[in-house]
Formats: sequence, C-alpha cells, structure tokens
Amino acid sequence: AAQNFLTGLTSQLRQKLDEASTTKTYELSHVPMDSDLVPSSPYYQLLKAQHWNLDFVMPQFYNSITRPAQDGFDGSGSGQVSASSVYTSIANDLFPGQPDKIVFGFCISDCSVTGSNANGFQAANVMEGIKTYNNGEFACNGGAFFWVMEHDTNNSFSNPVSAVLETTSGCIDAGPGPSPTPPPTAGTSVPTSPPTTGTPTNVPTPAPTSPPTTVSPTPYVATVAKYICTKNEPLPATICADGSVAGGECTTEGQENSCGKGGKVCWWNAGCPGTSGPPPAPTTPP
Repeated sequence: AAQNFLTGLTSQLRQKLDEASTTKTYELSHVPMDSDLVPSSPYYQLLKAQHWNLDFVMPQFYNSITRPAQDGFDGSGSGQVSASSVYTSIANDLFPGQPDKIVFGFCISDCSVTGSNANGFQAANVMEGIKTYNNGEFACNGGAFFWVMEHDTNNSFSNPVSAVLETTSGCIDAGPGPSPTPPPTAGTSVPTSPPTTGTPTNVPTPAPTSPPTTVSPTPYVATVAKYICTKNEPLPATICADGSVAGGECTTEGQENSCGKGGKVCWWNAGCPGTSGPPPAPTTPP
C-alpha cells in the first residue's frame, strides 16, 4: 500500500507541476537513506520505475550503511559498504548513465551518534573522489547538499565543497557525454513460414503413402511503437508498460516532438510487444 501511494503521489505530482510550469520550472526529487538505494530495496525499484518523473535523487549518505567522511568515496570499513557501490547503482541503473541526477548528501554536526559527521574538507575529499572514480565516469555529477544550513558556520563547510564543484561547473550545459548503452528491448520474433504440405506420390498400390508430418510454425509476435510524453527519458520497458500508441502531439514514430508544458517531449520505443498468435495462413496457389 505504501509503495502504491508513493508511486501515485510521484507521478501525479509531476503532472501537476508540469501543468503549472508556465512561468517557472518546478523540480521534483526524493531524499532517501543510502540503505534504501541498494537494488534489492523496494524503494529503489519504485524510484527506478519512476525515474523519468524525477529531476534528482538526493541520497543521505549518513546515519546508515555508508561512512564516506571516514572511508572516502570508494572505501568501506567504518561503513558496511562503500558509498561508490550505492552511487554507481543509482548512476548506471536507476538513472541510466546520468550521474548529474544524483546530489550527494552530508551531515555536518547532527550525526555524531552514528559517526557520520563530515567537515568541509572531508566532504570536499569525497566529492573529488566522485570526480576521479573509474577514470572520471562521474566527473559531471549533481553536486552535494548538507544538513543543516545553520551549522555551516562562516561557510566552513560550503566553501571547500564549492571549490571542488566549481572545477566542473557548467559541464551539463556544455553538452552530453557519450550516450549510455540502452537496456536491451524485447526483440521481434521473425515468423517461420509454415511448411508446405506436399501431395502424396501415387504409387502402384491401393494404399497411398503416409502423408508428411506437418510441423507447427514458430509463434508469431507482433510489435508496436509506443510513446510517453514526459520531461525525462523513461526506460524502454516503462514506455511499453505505461505508454500509448501514436496519437495527439506524438504522431511520428521516433521523433521527439514537444508535447506539453515543462519541456515535455515524445519518448518512443518501437519494439513493444503487441498481439500474439500464429502468422496469417499462406494463400493456396491456384
């Protein structure tokens, strides 16, 4: 029930915010604990299915399974797992190839009980580790947030972190990097033509020869192109599950036409399963 509520709330809120985006642009994000962002978590799977409705995910990397202030971005020991393992799943699976959708969360001084506090220089070291991880895979990322503003005395936290982030400021506006490999989509099964049933050869005996065995043809699976009109690119499987066939402002397959307020475009998947059944029977020649 909780998952259904959160799914409906996210999708409906996205729709309402886009409808209201006449003079302003509204952003929608979730701020989960790091422990809720492992692939086995139901919350993770919910966010993955809704990722095209979200502008950002802002993981709280404190008070739970990671300790990046002590272990760094790619280490573990103080924490149960490395922050990099959680971050990589989000960047490459939940938001495929989009680390700029992840805002890394720190706690300045309210998390001493769990050993999760991070000062400005520790946080700057983590952000630098994100940029250099795996040969710069996440160099263009969504930055950082912290809890809480009142504890950033004399900008002692924000200044060191900002200095690191500013070295790649504007990297998103500069243009996209290499396109991520899309997840595999269901292919179209090519129908196998049914075998031709030959006429038994007449033999000089009263009984005809046994007719040949007829082999059932391979099941025929038709495909159909579907689209979703939204701001952020959905997963191909999501388009097949929740999308519509061509219509309205999305009439041309494969073209990302504008289709609504808030920067919405038509996202297509031409390989969605359609109706199943045997292929049409061949016409008997005269």
